Amino acid sequence: MNRNEIIELASKKSEHCISIYIPTHQKGHQVKEGHDRLNLKNQIKEVEGKLQRKGLLENEINEYLKPVRNLLDDRTFWSNQKQGLGIFLGDNFFKTVSIPYEVEAHNVVNGRMHVKELMRQMEDNDNMYYILRLSQEKPILFMVANGGISRVACDMPKDISEVTKYYDVEKEPQSRPNNSSVTHASAPIEDREKEFVFEFFRKIDEAIRPAINTGGSYVPLVLVGYERMHAIYEDANTYPNLIAHQFTKNFDESSEKEIFDAVHPTMRLRFSENRNKKVEEYNSSQSQTVSEIADVVEAAYEGRIDTLFVGNGHRWGEFDKENYKVRTNRGDECLYNEAAYYTLKNGGKVFIDDAETVMGGKEEIAAILR
Repeated sequence: MNRNEIIELASKKSEHCISIYIPTHQKGHQVKEGHDRLNLKNQIKEVEGKLQRKGLLENEINEYLKPVRNLLDDRTFWSNQKQGLGIFLGDNFFKTVSIPYEVEAHNVVNGRMHVKELMRQMEDNDNMYYILRLSQEKPILFMVANGGISRVACDMPKDISEVTKYYDVEKEPQSRPNNSSVTHASAPIEDREKEFVFEFFRKIDEAIRPAINTGGSYVPLVLVGYERMHAIYEDANTYPNLIAHQFTKNFDESSEKEIFDAVHPTMRLRFSENRNKKVEEYNSSQSQTVSEIADVVEAAYEGRIDTLFVGNGHRWGEFDKENYKVRTNRGDECLYNEAAYYTLKNGGKVFIDDAETVMGGKEEIAAILR
């Protein structure tokens, strides 16, 4: 799930929001013996007890949990799982999320969907990127995610002839489909070629922008191809997160795997460095930081957090927004989940699993302020 999808899910509020997480399996004796379904049954039983303590009657509970129970007998559903499963139920709302990493079996019943566990998946998505093979004959857009590379379908021009067909080297420009300027026939051939390439790249930029929309975040777009093409593409580009001048050779005849092998080691190091820089920033004397849970939640709510580090655990309490007070001695809200949600909603970065490393094993939550 991407940032916007997680924010939308966490924004679903009702009196009894139910979030269930269980580890799942794709093969092995766990699948044959129905371990995953048994795990879900146990979680449903726990949820029933929580709803009873909240005052719901047995028939109300049975009706409310019907969409979750229906999954138990859906063999097709269980045959298409990954390593984890998230189930979310509220008033007139039901959603399941297949998770590509293992999660701990647990459930949360309160007024907001519990989404912190999904943010590791969002972080994986944040570590995705696109590769644009620059070529006058074979431009291709690739996406790299989850350790693999794949082509992205988009309506970009297939080759530069889609631009040059409107021109003749010895003649004035023929009629064209738009009003963009191109040098006249009297201009030097080299300059005119650059103009054609610029127009070609402008059309590519225009075509790929809708295809690389990743739900509110601008993931890197990496250029590969001859060095002289990088500068021209930079002039035509309108995408905010462009990486150019690093992979500068002819990739026209390279396979997807060859392109991936050339680019991925550098990008993997880049993502690791971004995280490490944030850890170093937290521990530097120059940065403004907070680690008390009340301070973190309030800062997240106000949109003052640049980067949040939070562990896998839970800290139960209550965030009273009207009186602007965080209470840790009562309430059924996971304050870590609240902090992560508001940080994400207000444009901050969330790293899961890192707080104890950042804090030297002392705390499970810490933040760098803007």
